[in-house]
Amino acid sequence: RHLRRTHPESKMIKEDPDAPPPIYYSCKLCAKVFLDERRLQHHEEAHLRKPEFFKCKFCGKKTISLKN
Repeated sequence: RHLRRTHPESKMIKEDPDAPPPIYYSCKLCAKVFLDERRLQHHEEAHLRKPEFFKCKFCGKKTISLKN
């Protein structure tokens, strides 16, 4: 990432014309796209996990995010 952003002229980041096109993996639940199948699997597992709720110590309301 650093080379591509900071040194766009670098020979190290020139595209290889013989390289195969990237394979994209899409989440079946939210359509988010990944270049790595392992990351897709991890992402899809996150959809299946039971969300952790945070309970307000004053009123008892439960939220998924501490920001709420």
